Amino acid sequence: EVQVKNGARLRDTLAAADSFLAADDGRPTFLFVHTYRVHSPYRRDEETLPTEYHAVHKRLQDAERTGDSVEGIAGELKDLYEKGARELDRELGGWLERLDVAGRFERGLLVFTSDHGEAFNEHGEVFHAHAPHEEELRIPLLLYGAGIEAGDVRWGVSLIDLFPTLAALAGASAPEGLPGRDLLLDGDERMLYASVYHDAMHDLAAVFGTRKLLARHDVQADFARGARTLYDLELDPLEQIDTFVRPGGEEFAARAARAYSEAATI
Repeated sequence: EVQVKNGARLRDTLAAADSFLAADDGRPTFLFVHTYRVHSPYRRDEETLPTEYHAVHKRLQDAERTGDSVEGIAGELKDLYEKGARELDRELGGWLERLDVAGRFERGLLVFTSDHGEAFNEHGEVFHAHAPHEEELRIPLLLYGAGIEAGDVRWGVSLIDLFPTLAALAGASAPEGLPGRDLLLDGDERMLYASVYHDAMHDLAAVFGTRKLLARHDVQADFARGARTLYDLELDPLEQIDTFVRPGGEEFAARAARAYSEAATI
């Protein structure tokens, strides 16, 4: 087990991971490395403390309290976020290259992913845990290592697919009844869901192919009623045009409700 506190330098985190791997005695190993680099306060190694973030965040809080526009402040936060992401790309890329040269992925697997995205006022919110728009919902998911050929999965993917995929790569069988599927096998589109509960409101998202339905409720999660919006992510990737009232909106909501009810029983 490797424990590194949030706030540690990225290079120290990766050095701790190196120490863990150097102690490999041949037994099956699972290593989870969390960098915190794209999570507020968007820390970077060249900063002793994230003072720039705290100054911007204070102005954000003041603007929200007075009802002033946060657009410019959100842009500054996004800039800090992207600086942290670029540092992560640089440092993690070098670390992974060293692991690859050392042959770690000839018999091991790498999963690169995240738990959520981040909003910067695209839909009037900053940070995350709001309605599951694409800026908060879409995340990277990369697999690399033994038994994986280069390619892209063209149908909808969810983190629930990691368990059955890694189980198959390890030569094990995933328990029956799990909602996920092996990403290395061909698959058809299926309805995918996301859910956020906050401030006594329940926000749901249902995605099938390029169509995405958002539903908001004060108590019970339900796609068949309440405030609903429907987007075409191919034509409108920024989710600006609500097409729910157009033909097919109610039918899509009913389909999402049926599939969601079936998935909830698994």
